[in-house]
Amino acid sequence: MVTAQSINELTTEALENNPGVKASYARFEAEMQTIAQANALPDPTFSFGYFISPVETRVGPQRMKFSLAQMFPWFGTLQAKSDMRTHLAEAAYQEFLDQQQLLELTVRKTYYDLWEIHERVDFIEENLILLISRRELALSGFSVGKNSMADVIRTDIMIEESVTKIRLLQDKIIPLEFQMNAVLNRSQQDSIRIIDRFDSSSLDLPQVADTSLFQNRNIQAVRSRIKAAEAAEELATRQGRPSFGLGLDYVLVDERTVQGLDDNGQDVIMPMVSMSLPIFRKKYKALTQEALLRKEAMEFSEQNMVNEFRSKLELKKYAVESSAENAELYREQVTKAEQVRDLLISDYSNSGAGYDEVLAIEKQLLDYQIKTIKVIREGLIARAEFLYIIAQ
Repeated sequence: MVTAQSINELTTEALENNPGVKASYARFEAEMQTIAQANALPDPTFSFGYFISPVETRVGPQRMKFSLAQMFPWFGTLQAKSDMRTHLAEAAYQEFLDQQQLLELTVRKTYYDLWEIHERVDFIEENLILLISRRELALSGFSVGKNSMADVIRTDIMIEESVTKIRLLQDKIIPLEFQMNAVLNRSQQDSIRIIDRFDSSSLDLPQVADTSLFQNRNIQAVRSRIKAAEAAEELATRQGRPSFGLGLDYVLVDERTVQGLDDNGQDVIMPMVSMSLPIFRKKYKALTQEALLRKEAMEFSEQNMVNEFRSKLELKKYAVESSAENAELYREQVTKAEQVRDLLISDYSNSGAGYDEVLAIEKQLLDYQIKTIKVIREGLIARAEFLYIIAQ
C-alpha cells in the first residue's frame, strides 16, 4: 500500500496513533487521579467489642461496645498535599506535550531524510538519461571517426555507477519507511510517497524573544516539579503538627433484676476527642530536608537546561542560516555548470574533442545538485530542532 500524505498529515496521524504518546497521556491521567486522593480525609474507624465477662456497673452489666472515630490532620495539610499532587500532574502534562513535540520532530526528520533520498534518485535518473544520450553522441562520433571508442566506454562506466547508486538509494528508503510506519503505528508494508517540496525558502526562522526559551516543555516540567517540592516542604511542616480525632463510644448495658433502680439498664454514650503527639521529630526534619534537596536539585536542573538549550538554540540558528546560504550558492553553481555543459557539448558535437570535460562537468553538475538538497535537508532538520527547543 502506497500512502501519499503531507508532512503535516503524517504528524497528525502519528499524534493520534503513536503508543508512546498514548502512554505519556495515560501517565498524566494517572497523576490527575492522585489529586482527588490527596484531598480525602483518612478513613473513619469503626470497632466492636463484646464483653465475655460482663463489666458490672450500678445500672447493670455492660455487654458490648461500638466505637466510631474520625481523625483530622492539622489545618492546611490536605491543601498542601493537594498542591503538591497538582504540580506533579502539571509536570506530567508538560512531559506529555514534550512527548508530542519529540514525536513530531521524529516524523519531520524521517520525512526530510526520505525527501532527500527521493530527490537524489530523481537527479541521478535525470543524469542517467543525459549520460545515455551522451553515449549515443559518442558512439555516433566514433562511427564517423571523430572520436575514439574510449569515450563510449568511459560513459558506460559512469552509467553503471549511476545505476548502482540508484539501487543503493532505493534500498536505503526501506528502513526509513519502516521507521516512519513504526512511529505511525501502522503496517510496516506501507510505502510513503513524498509529496512536499522544499527549497531554501523553507528555511526561514521565526523571530523569537529572549523569553521564548522558557516555553520549552522540559523547562516547564522542571518548574512544576520545583513548585511540587515547595508544596512538599510545606506538607512536611504540617505533618509534623498534631492530628485531632473525634469519636463516639456506645455501650449496651443489660438491666439489673433490682426493682426501683434509677436508670436501670441505661446504655452509655461517650463522646471522645483524641490528638496525635508527633514527638519523634527526626522523621519530620528528614521529610523537610528531603523536600528542600529535591527543590535544589530541580533548580540546578532548570539552570542546566536553560544553559544547554540556549547554546543549542544558537547552534541550530547558525546551522539553518548557513544551510540557506550554501543552498543559494549551490543553486548558482548549478546554473553556471549547466551553461558550461551546454558550451562543451556544442564544441564536442562540432570537433569530437573535449569529451573528458563533458563527463567531468556532468559529474560536477550532479554533485552540485546533490549538495543543494543535502544542505536543505540539514537546514530543515536544524530548523525543526530549533522550533522544538522553543516549543513551536
